Amino acid sequence: LIGDNQNSSAEIYSAMTEERDQLQAERDQVQDRYSAMTEERDQLQAERDQSQARHSAMTEERDQLQAEREHLRANLSFISQQIQQGWVYFSSSWYFISTAKKTWEDSRRDCVGRTADLLVINSLEEQVFIHGLKKEGFWIGLTDKYQEGKWMWVDGTELTTGFWESGQPNSDGGIEEDCVAKWLKPSSQKKSWHDVSCNELLFWMCEKMLQL
Repeated sequence: LIGDNQNSSAEIYSAMTEERDQLQAERDQVQDRYSAMTEERDQLQAERDQSQARHSAMTEERDQLQAEREHLRANLSFISQQIQQGWVYFSSSWYFISTAKKTWEDSRRDCVGRTADLLVINSLEEQVFIHGLKKEGFWIGLTDKYQEGKWMWVDGTELTTGFWESGQPNSDGGIEEDCVAKWLKPSSQKKSWHDVSCNELLFWMCEKMLQL
């Protein structure tokens, strides 16, 4: 009887051990499947995130290209409009050359009405460029009418480098010559400024600073 009990206990223990091992194996299989599914999920999420990032980058690039295209269209439209109105572009500025003659003050009023002002010459390159735009004398935005001998540009800056013709400025014959014209005959490119009575009737040139 004792022997039978011992055999029965051994069989039960063996069966339980086998069942435990089987359960552990099944648990390990479930964990493996879970790990595989988790890895697959993470991979799919990573691929989804990469796809979304590529889509966002492409959308951003598309929007940027569309904005650049619209900017170019606006620039072309603006340039066409300015040219039709008689403006000429050079080095960040637009220049308008009049076809009528006015006093210095009336010329300036005309420029202001065009959201511009009389020409301010800041460099030799600009001086040479505008020399070829008009074949007769024209007003520029330089005057000493507010303080004799102190030549000021219409933008409020004081003249530092001038391109006066020889003997100028001279207030010829004692006449108040407080405004400046760029004289082209027979002046050279680099020496062409004259002080002139502000009431004289001359052509004029407007300038407005606009970046394209």
